[in-house]
Amino acid sequence: MKVLAAIAAHREERGYPPTMRDVANRTGLAFGSMHYQITVLTRDRLIERSPGVSRSLRLTENGEIRLEQATRYRAVAAQMRLTLA
Repeated sequence: MKVLAAIAAHREERGYPPTMRDVANRTGLAFGSMHYQITVLTRDRLIERSPGVSRSLRLTENGEIRLEQATRYRAVAAQMRLTLA
């Protein structure tokens, strides 16, 4: 989810898609690891990219849904931790 969140945050903050290097820098992942994550997310149709085109990373509708679900889950889990503490 770090990679999905990084792509979405970059686009929201800057108004254009990130490069793969931008995503690697934002997530703290090594470029090779991040490249693998991009490949998996593309295969799973959570993101789209245009081969050979810089700044073509974008979340698909499924990617946006998955990111929203993960965000809600983290918020609920954090609330539960506060309640149990």
